[in-house]
Amino acid sequence: MPQSEILLCNDHVTCQLSLSDLLGHTGRIWDCVLDWSAGQPWAEAIHKRKEVMYLSYARWKSIDYLLHLPPPP
Repeated sequence: MPQSEILLCNDHVTCQLSLSDLLGHTGRIWDCVLDWSAGQPWAEAIHKRKEVMYLSYARWKSIDYLLHLPPPP
């Protein structure tokens, strides 16, 4: 990623923004994995945890004020 060295500095704001962005993307990836694996016997362990994951994800979204920021231009 161009200019990714900014992530290595001691800037807490950049780290928080990056974490918020990462969690947003992984939440959507998690939804895709659940949809893709629905009904597959090998995915039963994943689907048993889905409610706990949804609750954790919803709790994070309810307290992370960074989610209210507009996307970058």
